[in-house]
Amino acid sequence: MTHALSAALTARATTGLPALIPTITLGDPNLATCRDLMTALAQNHAPALDLHLPFSDPCADSVALQSASHRALHAGLKIAAALDLIADFKAQFPQMPIMLSLYVNNALAFGLEQFLTRASAAGVNAILFTDVSHAMVAPQGGPFDFKALCAQHGLELVLLAPDNQSRSELQAICADSAASLVLPVHGGAATAAALRLCHELKTPSLLPLNAGTPDELSAVLSLGLPQAVTTGDLVAHCIERGEGIAAVVAAYQALCTALCARKAA
Repeated sequence: MTHALSAALTARATTGLPALIPTITLGDPNLATCRDLMTALAQNHAPALDLHLPFSDPCADSVALQSASHRALHAGLKIAAALDLIADFKAQFPQMPIMLSLYVNNALAFGLEQFLTRASAAGVNAILFTDVSHAMVAPQGGPFDFKALCAQHGLELVLLAPDNQSRSELQAICADSAASLVLPVHGGAATAAALRLCHELKTPSLLPLNAGTPDELSAVLSLGLPQAVTTGDLVAHCIERGEGIAAVVAAYQALCTALCARKAA
């Protein structure tokens, strides 16, 4: 599993288009529907999946993703069941790269070593701790040396790279991560510069959408060419409106069409 996510993103970049990665909250609106949704998106050529593990206080997420977490938790989702869901999916789609995004308290409450062992066994390829900045990563060899711990379990570590960091700070983030999620704090030129630096340092860059609309995608891509774009609230909004799996797939396909049209233009 090692390097499956970064390898897929690097390979996709040779096409001149970034990977368009669906963002899905595990267990939203329930386990069975979530599993069907993951399957449908995989069958519609999603190059990877960005799976969010629900948390009771998802303060770093958008309102839509917070609601998705609350729906999943109210439906009874537990961490072990979420990992079992991933394992079941990977048994059917073993080549599909999975990035698991979570708040570190979930892993600590489960037992960090046990969590990483279970995640790796389930088929997770990369881990993004939503509330762990590069500055919080313990020195090499410490009890929370996330880079070493993930490597020991065959997991890639994805770190947040806010575009308001200095060049030296961004270089350090890229050095310690298999891929960097570039956060457009300032936007515009700052985000473009962060993307260029990731490219220069050969670190795959992921750029998140918010609402997940074609217009937003076009605006994001005008900043530069990340190796991947995550779809943000797209899936959560569809579920919140009570739309079925076909509607989610149609919304994802509309983004794919907008992506290809932008290249053609």
